[in-house]
Formats: sequence, structure tokens, C-alpha cells
Amino acid sequence: MSTVEHIDSLLEVPYGNLSKKEIEYCLNVIKVKRHEVIYNTTTKLYIKMAKHALAKELWNLCSKCCKYITYMINNYKVDNSCECELYLLYGYLISKTPYEQKKSIKKKKVYTIYATKVKNDIEAIKHSLTGFNLAIKNKNKEIIINSILFMWNIMEFWLSISREFSYIFLNILKSFDDTVTEMSIENKKWMMFIKYELTKCLIDIKKYNYNFQKLKLKNIGKNNMDIDFNANDNSIFPENSYLKHILANINEDHRLTFYILIQKTLQVLSTGDYNDLIMKKFKEISTLAKTYDFQSFPDFLELYIKFILNNFKKSESKKHITSIINELKINENEKIYISLIKCEKKIPLKPEKIDKLYKKIDKYNTYIIENEEEGHYINFENYIWSPQSYFIRLVHLTLISKNYIKAKEIIQKIKFSGYTDKVVVLKKNLLELYIDLEEYKSNPSLVLLSEPSIDFQLKILKKIKEYITTYEKQDGDKNFIQKSIQDMWNYMFPLLQQKLYPRIKPYIEFLHETLERIESPLFILRSVIGQELSKICENDLEYTKALKYLKFSYLIVNDYNGLLKSNNYRLLNLKCNTSQNEVTVEETLYLKVEEIRKSHNSIPDEELENILKIYLNDFTNTKRDMDVEEVIQKKYIPENYKMRYIKEFNTNNRCKTVMMTLLKIIDLAFQRKIYSIAFDGASIIIFNEWISSFQKLDYFKISMSHISRIRAFIILHYWKLFKNNKEQLKKNINYNNKNYDALFNMNNSVTLYNNKLDYNNSKSLLNSSETISENKKINPSTKYFDYYDSLKDSLYYKEKLMEDVIRSINIGLELNKQW
Repeated sequence: MSTVEHIDSLLEVPYGNLSKKEIEYCLNVIKVKRHEVIYNTTTKLYIKMAKHALAKELWNLCSKCCKYITYMINNYKVDNSCECELYLLYGYLISKTPYEQKKSIKKKKVYTIYATKVKNDIEAIKHSLTGFNLAIKNKNKEIIINSILFMWNIMEFWLSISREFSYIFLNILKSFDDTVTEMSIENKKWMMFIKYELTKCLIDIKKYNYNFQKLKLKNIGKNNMDIDFNANDNSIFPENSYLKHILANINEDHRLTFYILIQKTLQVLSTGDYNDLIMKKFKEISTLAKTYDFQSFPDFLELYIKFILNNFKKSESKKHITSIINELKINENEKIYISLIKCEKKIPLKPEKIDKLYKKIDKYNTYIIENEEEGHYINFENYIWSPQSYFIRLVHLTLISKNYIKAKEIIQKIKFSGYTDKVVVLKKNLLELYIDLEEYKSNPSLVLLSEPSIDFQLKILKKIKEYITTYEKQDGDKNFIQKSIQDMWNYMFPLLQQKLYPRIKPYIEFLHETLERIESPLFILRSVIGQELSKICENDLEYTKALKYLKFSYLIVNDYNGLLKSNNYRLLNLKCNTSQNEVTVEETLYLKVEEIRKSHNSIPDEELENILKIYLNDFTNTKRDMDVEEVIQKKYIPENYKMRYIKEFNTNNRCKTVMMTLLKIIDLAFQRKIYSIAFDGASIIIFNEWISSFQKLDYFKISMSHISRIRAFIILHYWKLFKNNKEQLKKNINYNNKNYDALFNMNNSVTLYNNKLDYNNSKSLLNSSETISENKKINPSTKYFDYYDSLKDSLYYKEKLMEDVIRSINIGLELNKQW
């Protein structure tokens, strides 16, 4: 056996079965002998080694193999297929995707999304597209299929995060569709799959309808281009757009790639109406399914009918559906299925309509039974075509029409004979429970969270859980498991009360574990359930588990930034650290304030004011007079606001924790209109010297702007009260209710009554009484005196108000320039 044959035999094992040392051995041998053998053979051996390295996730070794392949292509005449393979290998390498020889890609779980993943994936697609186009040119069917599989793996991931990526991938999917249609590949199911994904992208784009014509190219120097668009223009992107977030956080080269892909998509869509394109694709899919995959045909037919009903007027819908029935040669029994789909748009159904449908299905069922009695058994390609499935669908329509009596009548008549699909059995069992629960909850005299009601609901949930568990153990359809989990979650929703946490925790854990076990793509539902589990575990003082579920809930939807900004994440981290590390003074106070914030609605104003006052005094050296109306009229004494531990707050993280704690106190006090506390907390932030690195952060500047606005509001509020009080004091004299008549006989000086302001725990603005002699009455026409008196008394108010307003404006201008 020659050296090459020996190495080839070593490499002829399933990918992933060779160790790093074995691959390196093969590489070293061929590197030495490469001039002694045919160049094609050497290059193909390098390709095999690269695939083995990819399968074992040996990225550096794969990179080395790719360099040798590049060298062989550049210096020797090798097969064109080798160059196609090289581009595809680079796609795998850049995206860090393990290689498998199967007709699928090994998916690696990704828990967080960073800009590097976006960059790597877009680069991988660029390389793979080059290889794909070369393979089309050389008519290399195998590499075409492998390239489609690899690129779809990347696209599927991003489409599962946001369907906005349909704008990016539509043109690529169209090129896949055109290629496999022209190739006329044997695997028609694979052809249908590509057409279906393309159709879904078309529907997404029709739904979003973004105005991407506003995206413009701009020259940024040195022949470099970038995209120019207004991020605040909601006609281009909505406020919470994930695609906008991605475009804003990648460099100009990759932004330009996104722009090119979007423009290619717009070119595809410019050739016709959305509805026409989608209808055309649905027709192609349904025709293929009717011929090559009758089991999937009812699913595609349903999507086709629903699209027509949702996008055309009644007369047009009727015309299109009639056309489908004729073209696809739908028989009478299959027409019942279409009738049931159409009824979903007519909810609630009238009893007459339910009876009419029931008679049609019963007639069909009788026909099946009579044939079976004569020994003619009818096999259904899909259980959906069976009369039992039709009955169950009718029961569901009757249930959501709130006709519980009729729903019970129909479901009791459903009988199973011979082999019955387990999905139909599970649907019947679950529907019986749903009917009981809905009928029970429809009782107007029912108290939903009474003890008997809670017991009944939990009893139903227990049975639902048992049915789903049994079905899953029988290798049931994952899509239906997901649907059942969704229903169970919806029925659990009223029970998500803190007092019921111990009783519902096992059910929520079941939902979470089941969805994880079947690798459900319902990421938003999994995120919501994870957050609820986190709350329950925190309530049970299981902080580590609570933190785990909270992380999961954010990362499953790839919201890493949201996790870092989450208040609960910070709190749980602090609570976990309290049992392991020494907790700083600001962390302790942060936890205390957070506990108060959660339950503040049950605390009276006076008690809350005292609690927050104690918390503020924990930070500062001196006890201050907390009355805002007194402080505002005097000059500030900044020393009274100095923080006791300011020198210890010597890192950005510690400063941020202090700032967050004070902001929580300020916002809570402001929300409850305890303005003295809010004003004092804001003054503490303003009059302290924070470390320079923290002052440079946008977070610090935004916080300063926020508390300056709050202080300005409070000063303005008390200024108005002060002026109103002065006017009131000038107009009114103090009188004694017991001696009202004597008021008009008074010749001596009269005492003006003290107008106490009971405004959110603030004391009276002026405690001293004033006396005005009758001989010294103010002439109403003397405007100058009023102006001078107002100016003199409100001077400190105006000065302090302008300080805060100008500070807030300046910060806003500065940040606006940076952004």
C-alpha cells in the first residue's frame, strides 16, 4: 500500500472519529509527499483533513489545512470542485460550525449574541455564497446541496431570533429555490421545504413593510462606503427593531453587506405584488405536496387557505378557494377540512352552522364505518383527513364559540375504532378538560381565586400535565406538545399569584423542562416562563436558581444587554454574594431600598418618609433640616450633603451602585410626592465629587440630568406655592370662628392666619404670622411694590431653579453631540 493509499484509508472514517494527533500525522505525511502524488489527490486529502478537524472543532488545525488547500489551488491545476469546497470550508471555519457528513448540520447552542457572531456569520455566508455560485457554474450537485444546508443553518438561527432577517435572506433563499428547481433534484420534500421558507419570508416582509428606500449610501473617505439612515425614523425601523440594533452595532463593512442583501431583496420584490408572489409559491408547494408528500399536504393547504382568507375580500377569497379545489382536485371529504378552516374566520359560530358541519362529518364517518364493516379498510396518509380529526376540530371551534353544551354533545359522540393516531386521542382528552374548565370559569357567580376554584383549576392542570407527559413518552409530535404547553400556560396565568407560588411551582417547572427537552423554538414563551420561575425561586430564597432562570430568560431571546441592565439581575447577584462575600455598605442599602420599593404601596406616607430619611442619613455626615421650603429660601451648605464613604467609592462599579441606590430613593420619594426626600437625595448627588472616570460615563451624565430635572420641578412647585401663599396672606386676615362678628370691629392690628400647607408631608411654608396696620394699607394700584416684594422673596428660588435647568440642558446638549 502506497503512502497516499495509507493516508486515504485512515481518513475514510466518519467525520469526528479521528483524534487531533491522527489528523496532524496525516497532514505531516502528505505535506512531505505532496510533490510525489497527483495534485488533485493531495488537495482532496487536505479537504478531508479539514473536515475531520471541523468535526472535532479543531479550528486552528482546520485553518492550517485550508492554507494548504489554497496553496495547491493557487500553484497547481486542480479540479474546480476543490475551490468550491474551500469556500464552503472557510464558511464553516469562520462561523465555528462543526462539520457532519449527514444531510444536516450539527447545531451548536448559542446562549449570547455578540457583534463578533454577527460578523462571523455574515462573513461565512459571503464565502459560502461564492462557493455556491462556483458549484452552480460547475454543475456540482453535491456541493450545491452542502452549501444550501450550511447557509440555511446560519439563516435559520437568525430568523428564529427575529423574522426581520427575512429582508436579509430572501434573495439568498430565492437563489436556492431557483437552483433546486432548475436542477430538478430527486428529493422533492427538500424542494418544498425551501419554497416554504421562501414563502414565509415573503409573508414576513409583507407584514413589516419597512420603507428601506430611505436607506442611502454615503462616502466615508478613502473610497469606503457606509449606510446613512435616521435611527429615529420609525417608518424605516420601529423603535424596538432587532435589525436596527444589529445595524447600529456592526462596522461599516458588514453594514454595507447587509445593505447590499436588502437591496437585492427589494429588487426581487419590485417584480410583482406581494400577494401574487406568495400565492404563486403556495400553489407550487401545494402541488408538490399533493404529488410527492401527501402527508404534509393538509398542512400546506391550511396555510394556503388561511393566507387567502386573511388577505383578500370575501368575493375574491371565494373565487381563489374554488380555483384551488378545482386545480388540486379536492374531493368532497377534503372539502369538509376547507370548510372547518374557513369557519375560524366566523367565530363565534351559530348553532345552525355547527349542526350543519356536524351532519357533514357524521355522514363521512358513517361512510368509513360501513366500508370497514364490509372489510374495506381506508388508510389515511395523514390523520388530519380522518372524521375523528374533523370532529375534534369542530369541538374546538364550538368551544371558542363558548357553546359548551354543544361541545360536550359532540365530543361524547367521538368513538375510536381500530388504529387511531395518538395525537387525535390526546386532543380529545385535552379538549374534555378545556371544556370543563371554560364552562366552570364562565359561571358569573364564580370567585376565580377562591379556595374551591383554585383547587379545581389545579386539578385540571394536573391532568393536562399527565396527558402531555404520557404523549411525550410515546415520542409524540413536538409541534403538538408545544401547542399543549401554550394552552396549559394560558390556563395557568390567573394562578400566577405570590401566595400560590408553592402550589404552581411544579407545573411551571414542568413547562420549562418540557420546552427545553424538545428544544422548542418558542423562545419568547420560554423566556416568560423562565422569568416567572426566577420570581418563584427568589420568593423561596433560592437565589442561585433564581439567577440561573433569570439569565436563561434573557439569553434564550439573545438579549444580553437587557440582562446586564436588568434590575432583578443586579439584585439577585447581590443576594447571591451576601452568602459568599462581604457586602459593601452601598450594596446593603441597595437591597434595603429595593425591598421597600416592592412593598411601598402598603406603607403610609409618614412612615415611608421616615424610612427613606434614615436611609439618606446612612450616606451622609450630618443630620440636615429636611424641609425643602426652608432649604430653598436659604443659601446651600454643600458640606451638609457630603457622603460619608465618598473616598471608598473609588471604582466605577461602586459609584454606579451608589448612584442607583440614591436614584431609587429619589424616584420613589418623587412618585409618592415626598418632595423633601427627593430634593435632599438629588442634592447629595450634585454636591459630591465623584471619581473622574465615573463622571465621564453617559450613565452619570444621564443621571445628573434626570435629578436636575426633578430638583427643578420641586423648586418650581414650591415657588408657586410660596407666591400663592403670599397673595393669600395679603388678602386674608386671621379670624376666630367663635367670635366672627367681632372681626369687623377690630381697630388694632389684625393677625393674618397661618395657611398650613398639607401637601405631601411638607410643613407650612411660613410659620410666622404677619401683622398689617390699617393705617398702612397697600394701594392695589402700586404695582412696583408687588413686583419688588415678589422678587425679593423668591430670589433664591429663581437662582436655584436656573442652576438645575441649565445643568440639565447642558448635559442634554453634550450627550446629543456624542450620540
